[in-house]
Amino acid sequence: MFRKNDVVDLRVDALGVDAQGVCRYEGIVVFVAGALPGEHIRAMILSIKKNYAYAKLLDVLEPSPHRVTPPCPYFGRCGGCSCQHMDYAYTLEYKRGVVAQAMLKIAGVDSPVDNTLGMEDPWQYRNKTATPVQCSQGQAVTGFYAPRSHRLIRIENCLIAMPPADDIAAVVRKWMEDNGVSAYDEATCKGDIRHVVSRANRQGESMALLVVNCPKLPFEKELIRALIEGVPGIRSISYSVNTKHGNTILGSDSAVVWGSETLEETLCGITFRVSPMSFFQVNPWQTE
Repeated sequence: MFRKNDVVDLRVDALGVDAQGVCRYEGIVVFVAGALPGEHIRAMILSIKKNYAYAKLLDVLEPSPHRVTPPCPYFGRCGGCSCQHMDYAYTLEYKRGVVAQAMLKIAGVDSPVDNTLGMEDPWQYRNKTATPVQCSQGQAVTGFYAPRSHRLIRIENCLIAMPPADDIAAVVRKWMEDNGVSAYDEATCKGDIRHVVSRANRQGESMALLVVNCPKLPFEKELIRALIEGVPGIRSISYSVNTKHGNTILGSDSAVVWGSETLEETLCGITFRVSPMSFFQVNPWQTE
């Protein structure tokens, strides 16, 4: 039986529902992020439960033919994506298998599942992002959490988000620095800005919403000016107050401080007016 921090060689049998490699070692299931079926890998045990364990991939001794170099430099550290280490065709097949397994194990239905429909260009498609804000070495940082944690990974260029998301986050960081606006601290529950939420459409228009831990948006005029000057196509700026402790991102409502209350997007010939708080499919191309 292994112990925490032990280094073991494993053969990957399958992929789990979250794209982790599924291995077996002395009768124990071991989950390894970044590993692909058929690979011979070396991994370090991170944690051990009653019937399973988690391990960190150290080396791929025999790679899968489906392994590719992830295009995103943050992949593996950022918890936002889980499939960039496999080729796109294999990713689509993996997703088909996830649906088939869910139908069988949850619904009890053993039925063929159609092939997953892919995209011609599976990048810069996501029309909404919600990036946490933290303070690091005196500077405001935006990004996404590391897997299974609230440790923020600083990300300035997300490859799956529509481009306005990066522009909005960059402007907000600079506005915070210029005006002494503080980032929210989960440990103390103090600080002003919790999240930067962006929406965009396929016409290049966008809206920005700041989630704040204070009664109203600080330095409102300065933010409006900065976003108008720094984000071409900005159409709406708003904020949402959330002073509750916990993981909920948005408050109960929002207030528009500049521009339109909605952003328009057309799907299948139907025009939708999307508000900062409303639900909308994040990938318009796949929705069609």
